[in-house]
Amino acid sequence: MRWYKKADYGHGNTLDGQRLEAERARLLKDLGGIRAKAARNGGLDDVLPRWRGEIRRKIVLLPTDERLGRLSMMEIDELASKVAAIRSEMDRYSSARAKEIEGANPPGNGL
Repeated sequence: MRWYKKADYGHGNTLDGQRLEAERARLLKDLGGIRAKAARNGGLDDVLPRWRGEIRRKIVLLPTDERLGRLSMMEIDELASKVAAIRSEMDRYSSARAKEIEGANPPGNGL
């Protein structure tokens, strides 16, 4: 990792600039996977139907790949937390988790 600064302006080749580029690349890959899943017909089938539209809407409202190149580090951190929240909701409202919960407490057992 090079720690020196090549230019007199911007991030240049500082550690902050390298972190910014690495985080952009990671986020771009992560966003591509989420968007592909939302765009594919049946891509969000593992999410319960009640929340499928809401999660798809949140994915569609994320910034485009072209916009990602112009975001600051603070905006990239915010976007990363939004993507993590979307993934968390996808896991929380998955049909497999619902079946697991229903299997643990089948109806009619007095609870």
